[in-house]
Amino acid sequence: MHDMKVLHIILNVASNREGLCALSSNSDNSYLAYLGRSLTGQVQVFDTLNLKPGIIISAHESPLAAMAFDMSGTKLATTSNKVFNFLKILLLWTFFKGN
Repeated sequence: MHDMKVLHIILNVASNREGLCALSSNSDNSYLAYLGRSLTGQVQVFDTLNLKPGIIISAHESPLAAMAFDMSGTKLATTSNKVFNFLKILLLWTFFKGN
């Protein structure tokens, strides 16, 4: 890579000491997920193709520890137990530990 330039700067983001974020690798559904700025457990999804903020998901009542997109770039898993279809703002699955 060479001659890289800044395309967009995302302002007003939450403090994120751990650098928690996720980037989808799908060229048709390219999104960046990062901590929401107002509430604990919130995820902001940014459309990297159109350089526009997307939706905000109130994912958890506690701080987020991890998040990742699926290969299609349409589902976002947070803190290892919830999976969202963020395009439809829909919680798909919640995983629990078995006995």
